[in-house]
Amino acid sequence: MKFFKCVLVLIGLVLFISSMNLSGKYIHKVEKLRTEINDDDLLANAEYYLIKENVPIALSLSTSKNESNLKKYAVHVNRDGTIDRGYFQLNSKSFKLKDYFNTNDNVKNGIGYIAWCIQNSGNSIENGLMSYNAGIGNFYRGNIPNSTKQYVKNILIQKEKYEKIMNA
Repeated sequence: MKFFKCVLVLIGLVLFISSMNLSGKYIHKVEKLRTEINDDDLLANAEYYLIKENVPIALSLSTSKNESNLKKYAVHVNRDGTIDRGYFQLNSKSFKLKDYFNTNDNVKNGIGYIAWCIQNSGNSIENGLMSYNAGIGNFYRGNIPNSTKQYVKNILIQKEKYEKIMNA
């Protein structure tokens, strides 16, 4: 299993560098986040899906930090009985996964959904995060609760913190 994870990390990094045409400087920047995010699987998957979805790693990780405090096995039962699980708190009504706690599946679907929300909310990160949290229908109807507005602020503050660490 560890061998597979190492191969996944290596493939992700090679694809990332070749597709983004970046040098080792970016990898060094991501390495700086290891002091804040002590989860190699989460970092490796976030790097890999950055390539596929074009969601900045600082944004995806700050979203996960806000959703689950970077906890793989985080669970939240909602008032309507649905359950949010994993790093990105994927909802059981919206996502039909065999294993919500599988890092690859959770990160793939979480980052993919962030990307979809951004694309379907005018390509705005703030609007995309509102859609991610409140739902795209609520976003289009303008039904954005204050808790969602605070959610977006929290993520953007954390994103800046991660970017400062990466650029230090």
